[in-house]
Amino acid sequence: MLIRTNVRAVITSIAAGLLIGSSATIASAQDPASFLPDSMVEFDYIHDSGAVQNDAAQRQTIIAFPVYFEGVSSITLNFEDVLLSGDVDLGNASEIRITSMFDGAVQRMNAEHVEQWENQSAYFNGDTLLVEIISDPDTGPNRVRIASVEVGAAASPQETQCGPVDDRAPSNDLRVSRLMPVACTSWTINDCAKCFLSAGHCGSSGSSSIQFNVPFSTAGGSLVFPPPEDQYALDGASLQRLNSTDDWQYFGVFPNSNTGLTPFQAYGVAFNLSTPPPVAGNNIRITGHGTDSTPNSTFNQVQQTHVGPFISSGTNLNYQADTTGGNSGSPVIWEEGNVAIGIHTNGGCSTGGGGSNNGTPLTAPSLQAALKNPKGVCAATNNFGNLGEAYASPGPFIRSPKLSSCGDLIVGNLTEIRMTMEVPAAAIGLNAAAVLVVGITNDSIPFGGGVLVPSVDIIRVSNVNTSSAKTINRITSILWGPGITTGTEFFFQYYVPYDNGGALNGFMLSNAIVLTWP
Repeated sequence: MLIRTNVRAVITSIAAGLLIGSSATIASAQDPASFLPDSMVEFDYIHDSGAVQNDAAQRQTIIAFPVYFEGVSSITLNFEDVLLSGDVDLGNASEIRITSMFDGAVQRMNAEHVEQWENQSAYFNGDTLLVEIISDPDTGPNRVRIASVEVGAAASPQETQCGPVDDRAPSNDLRVSRLMPVACTSWTINDCAKCFLSAGHCGSSGSSSIQFNVPFSTAGGSLVFPPPEDQYALDGASLQRLNSTDDWQYFGVFPNSNTGLTPFQAYGVAFNLSTPPPVAGNNIRITGHGTDSTPNSTFNQVQQTHVGPFISSGTNLNYQADTTGGNSGSPVIWEEGNVAIGIHTNGGCSTGGGGSNNGTPLTAPSLQAALKNPKGVCAATNNFGNLGEAYASPGPFIRSPKLSSCGDLIVGNLTEIRMTMEVPAAAIGLNAAAVLVVGITNDSIPFGGGVLVPSVDIIRVSNVNTSSAKTINRITSILWGPGITTGTEFFFQYYVPYDNGGALNGFMLSNAIVLTWP
């Protein structure tokens, strides 16, 4: 085993060196490389368990060893090689169990999880870990080789905000997560697979993960990590990123190795996406994990939020909500609509009260192209056939509602029927009905200039209020039960009548879709 001496002094000096010349500048990207809060430094740490197997009659721990770095605030393991026997599908897979001796946090990883985490562990608090290999009898050899560790130590955060006072307040929005190891911000979006957005300049050359329920930092500003149940490995195959005029990244994560749940399954919340509203009378909220030392350093890179005025909109969104380094990637939230309209990317405010912070709007063509072409775990199954037949009667609604579906057709699974409707300015303030028509046959009946495709077997009615939003979203979830015959078809179409007693009256039909049971 190779351990560098005087670890605390080495880390502190490296962290201090990285902060030299890092003062904030107008319109600078808010990457924590410029506002380094907690320097994760890699050290050689060679440990080889050797080949071990379980010759007993029951499942048990077959080897255990500590990993110890005196005085550091956190440890992450980097594996050189892992061999775990058994079969995940048969339920006898060997696993690594890693336990923090500081707070008792535990991560369990089988061979599939190790691959998803790209040969890295979760982040653990404290300076001592216990690593165990647990195996079933007669399943074969196991081996764990550790090549290095990444350890954390505090550095002094830098402050930038709009005006002399940092007005951010602690928050716990479970749509918002901390992106590691760069310590930026990411957030869950309401796309089909419930994937994530962040800033493109927050990219990492190594393995990445996201964290929820982030605890307060230490008195010295060192990051404190949530338990492994709140940490998720990023799927590299899903990642799409751009770091230029349009600054964004779009990605998904694997289910948690301990719970088997995705973030949306665990927390149940995601941001709806919208086009930016008019500037006048609207405010922007920024929620994220920015650096901080006020009122003390325990606030460093924990989730905080602030609302400020919306300044301008175009190829960039500009606003005066407080941010610091580490807020990069935060959702730009239209406060009055509680929907996301962009990704925070750059600082531009000054402590004197001038300037504005800014971000990439969700309407950026490059980002829209990525959202329409998801990859990896973000490419959730869209099992629908588009039958067309969208129609809008003469009137203010130029664009008919768009209907789509996502989710596998499996007994016990939820499939979403999703309707999106863009509302023109002439229709703001209009109340209308949204009627989802569901049928088991394709009747294609002429309907007032359009075609109503489904037989009318089931209808579901909801209200559409356009008083505060330009984009209307309706999601209907279907829980599939047993007994559906292969080849059975289900047809869906939205009918939206509207009438305000004046000039705005008529109806729309969405496109029709069909789901065919496999």
